[in-house]
Amino acid sequence: MRPCSPRSWLLSETGEETSSEKHWLIPQMRQSGETQFVLGFHLFGTSSMAELPEPLLQRLLCHALLHLLPDEGLPEAMQSLVDMNEFYRLPRFVPPPLPQKSIPVRIGPGYVRPVFPVTEEE
Repeated sequence: MRPCSPRSWLLSETGEETSSEKHWLIPQMRQSGETQFVLGFHLFGTSSMAELPEPLLQRLLCHALLHLLPDEGLPEAMQSLVDMNEFYRLPRFVPPPLPQKSIPVRIGPGYVRPVFPVTEEE
């Protein structure tokens, strides 16, 4: 990623012309057809130092990796993300608790188990 100064973007997106020290663009690896796009991140706030939580950094890295992925890998990446989204977002099945009903039992006298001889066949 590289810092940039897209003042027109900031004006149209934020309604104000501010410093863009916290705006990064990921350059496009290659052109796909006639449409071109650039993936950008802008960190809002007043501090020039930004401390991002680990989950947010991971999301940004995932966006960047997906942006740079060649077109041939997009169907597989999309299916993987769909499967992961379903796995992590759908409620997990929680089995109902076992009944806490007690059953009275009676322990009988102990005994010695008989020995049964086993003959081996050749």
